[in-house]
Amino acid sequence: MRPAVAAGKRGEGKDPCCVENRAKAAIGRSGAHLVRRCRDAQWRWARHRMARRRKSSHYRDLELDPSNLLSCDGRMTALRHTLGDGAYRYDAPLKPIVTRSDFAWEFLRRNPGYGQVARESRGAGRSTQSVEEALRPWGLQFLADPTLPAGAVDVFWRPDVAPGLVVRLEQAQAEWASRLRLGANLALQRRASNGLHLLLPSGLQIHVPNGDLSTPLAAILPISGVFSVHLRSAHRLQRALAGDHRPLDDLTGQQRKRLIQTLRALDLAADQRNYREIAAALFGQDAAERGDWRTCSVRDTVIRLVRSGRALVAGGYRRILAGA
Repeated sequence: MRPAVAAGKRGEGKDPCCVENRAKAAIGRSGAHLVRRCRDAQWRWARHRMARRRKSSHYRDLELDPSNLLSCDGRMTALRHTLGDGAYRYDAPLKPIVTRSDFAWEFLRRNPGYGQVARESRGAGRSTQSVEEALRPWGLQFLADPTLPAGAVDVFWRPDVAPGLVVRLEQAQAEWASRLRLGANLALQRRASNGLHLLLPSGLQIHVPNGDLSTPLAAILPISGVFSVHLRSAHRLQRALAGDHRPLDDLTGQQRKRLIQTLRALDLAADQRNYREIAAALFGQDAAERGDWRTCSVRDTVIRLVRSGRALVAGGYRRILAGA
């Protein structure tokens, strides 16, 4: 007599081994199906990305006026006069805008309030101390022409505003201090009411309160919330004295790209360009025309760039300097 478990229609046996095998086979088929679907989705996404790269580029086919725009590498191509109604262009070759000081200055010089202060400070009869007091809220040690971009003007920041860019040296005992021998490492020096200020080719500043470079000097590192930033500036001074003249470029590529996009979006908005035109200039014409513009993510990105640029111009550039 045949076993009872084999009775019935084919495939309806109650043998536990048979049921387990069927379950394993079903799981295997579904698992393979999920793997195939995942691979197909990845392949479709890869083809979509390749097609987007072929069709458009972020900085291609710019049909807008190039006045007061930054190029892809962060180099200023043309400028608008910020102190008056006339046009001003600076066509001389400029260095790329890469450091925190460069970006901070680019945002500050777009502030109309600072432009007004610069106009008044250039007037006759203003004492040096009164000019310094007028520049204190802006974080500057000396007056800088806002019509000139980064690379065409020497900007001196106050030590309390840019602790990562300014090293303070004070007179100390000869046992653990030494004289400052810059030689060819010095780019510019200027005197103010609070001492001597030196600018190195790398962009690093040195503040000597007593103004005497013939005495032994030591770096002062305040123990505060930004102690690590002061320590980093002292290390930069050590490298500069060893002959390292590279710019103080501690921004990542993504941060630099974001700041350049913010500057371009800000300038285009100042030229009365709408958000769609700004998106076409920054991300290409295809990005500005893709899908419903009201719900497009590119529109939200452009709005954030313009708002962020206005906040940086209004005083947020100090955050760029504080993180140096």
